[in-house]
Amino acid sequence: MHADGDAASEASAGSQSSELEQLRARCWRQATEIRALGDTISVLRSGATALAVDNEELRAVIACLATPIDFVDHGRARCAGRRRRGAHRRGGA
Repeated sequence: MHADGDAASEASAGSQSSELEQLRARCWRQATEIRALGDTISVLRSGATALAVDNEELRAVIACLATPIDFVDHGRARCAGRRRRGAHRRGGA
């Protein structure tokens, strides 16, 4: 009967080892997925920031274009000094 107990003990140890390996594999997969999700969040935040800047610039252009033209200078000064769209990405305008 002592031999049966040793066999059961070995089977239990093998089962625990297998379970531990499965848990380690699951942990690794989840850690990898969490890193990928973090990278995705970073990209989305950068994109949202760039869109906010573009939106702000477009609103400024719309506001500028909505102002009446000064016929004395024939509109030449209209919107002068505004940055070109996307200039923030190229180092300024």
